[in-house]
Amino acid sequence: MVHIHYRAGLIAFVALIMMYALTACDARPLVTQIEQMPIASDAMQSPALDDLNGRLLILGGDGNIYTSDPDGDNRLAITEDASSDVTYQQPTWSPDGTLIAWTEVRAENSDDDATTRLVTSNADGSELVDLEAPFAPFYYYWSPDGSRLAYLSSWARAGNLPSMALRLVEIGEESGEARTLTARTLAEGQPFYFSWAPDSQRLLTHVGNAALDT
Repeated sequence: MVHIHYRAGLIAFVALIMMYALTACDARPLVTQIEQMPIASDAMQSPALDDLNGRLLILGGDGNIYTSDPDGDNRLAITEDASSDVTYQQPTWSPDGTLIAWTEVRAENSDDDATTRLVTSNADGSELVDLEAPFAPFYYYWSPDGSRLAYLSSWARAGNLPSMALRLVEIGEESGEARTLTARTLAEGQPFYFSWAPDSQRLLTHVGNAALDT
């Protein structure tokens, strides 16, 4: 029995010596070192584009846009400068998961003026292309084939009467060329409901008491 206790004590002593040896070059307590270790390595922060399929698109508590694995690991920042002057809204995947669209509202000066942009990027946040919008988009709906992006925003009728508008953004992306965005207004009014046809060529819309094909 004495030998058993001695052996157990010796093993514990050796383990303690190894722990101190591993931390000898740093005087901070071991618990503090563990707490200050980075949550993820640089490799985890920048997953390869081929590994981005099936990831979540997140608007973080800090106001920035991220993607992550379904379990929350391997978080990748799409934006990094959210603040009281820069807000990001409505991040939305394209149907095939290769593009992201979102709204950026950026304060320009102290007079409460702001610039609103519709922004698109690749799934890893690269190749940002933006388009200035008259009003902030608040609902995005990609066409099934990902070649068009319809959105709803506030609108102003004649006399500055409040309303809503359906706008369509054409996503131009020729092989070897930079992505282009071209927007036009399809209809305005309220309430507003719409849905894409499966072939991505038409929109069925319901505006007020009228229905129309576009």
